[in-house]
Amino acid sequence: MCIKIADDSTGNVTITLGEGTTNTLKSGMFCAGLQKNGNGDGIGKLTITGTGSLTAGGYNGAGIGGGWKGGGSDIAISGGSVKAAGNQANAIGGGQGQVSACPAW
Repeated sequence: MCIKIADDSTGNVTITLGEGTTNTLKSGMFCAGLQKNGNGDGIGKLTITGTGSLTAGGYNGAGIGGGWKGGGSDIAISGGSVKAAGNQANAIGGGQGQVSACPAW
């Protein structure tokens, strides 16, 4: 299962990892496990918080961030245990074929 936030969304999204939960997101081809495409002014922020764990994997997309050729900016991790891996892409940030700024920590 993967989660996709609307491309170039201007809304802020917060994902709270519940206490004691183990969550896994794995994408299909050309997608991120937790997909947030978009760069530039006005792009909403993705925040991951809580105390549970999240493992996210992308295929030609970031683990968390952009899908294939998609940017993935304004990403913050402020809690929980987060592991991300991108197949031929960043773990966190832009997907394959896209360069994006480092996420906010």
